[in-house]
Amino acid sequence: MDWASSSKPLAASTSADPSRRAPLLAATRGAGALLLRIGRGWALLPLAAWMALIWSVSSISGRTLVAAPLPSAFLRNLAHAFEFGVLALFAALLAPRARGWARLDARACALVVLGVALYGVVDEVHQSRTPGRSATWEDVVTDLVGGASVLLVAAYAGRADATERGIWLRFGAAALACLASAGVATWVV
Repeated sequence: MDWASSSKPLAASTSADPSRRAPLLAATRGAGALLLRIGRGWALLPLAAWMALIWSVSSISGRTLVAAPLPSAFLRNLAHAFEFGVLALFAALLAPRARGWARLDARACALVVLGVALYGVVDEVHQSRTPGRSATWEDVVTDLVGGASVLLVAAYAGRADATERGIWLRFGAAALACLASAGVATWVV
């Protein structure tokens, strides 16, 4: 059950002052509520703008990118998780809403992850046609991990029974998954 579908207001489901007892949960819900002020009809705008930004970055010639030492290569691979995590967040704004929160059930999450995966493949194909760039399946995996990680946190933040410990665990698991995926893309290739 999510707090959005509960009859209780958000404040009643955490505490009178949620920022004191659960600052990360309150901040996550606050950021989500701010993003959800964008109506579903308008949610295509930040999604399309972010997709255009990804496309633009993928259009940069590999010749202009300097061959980077491993820490920099790792950070570039980690950027895939961030880029596609934000893409998933903007795509989630298109989901139906209940009581002020996106309904991120299994079906909605699957659709968002599928969309992230498809755009990840399109991005890699585009990159492969850019001089000095190449496509890798590891980047698509990192894209998926970033998107799924954001959905994991957002879906949990919408639950009525969400706790500060639970949100920290999900943020931690998401960060570890993104770091591991970027590591595989950097060092296993």
